[in-house]
Amino acid sequence: LLERAGLRMAENPEASADDRQSQFAKFQIDAPACDNCGSITVRNGNCYLCHNCGNSMGCS
Repeated sequence: LLERAGLRMAENPEASADDRQSQFAKFQIDAPACDNCGSITVRNGNCYLCHNCGNSMGCS
């Protein structure tokens, strides 16, 4: 069992993947499509970041 910073590794990796997916989805609720490649972006502070191409939108 791997422990790091007082946290234990998940015993059921599929359940933790579902948890990560639901947390990630919260950042995509109002996210627009990337104007560069069309993928869904994720909120990154006041901006939106595309994990597909690395484009940042909404920041000046």
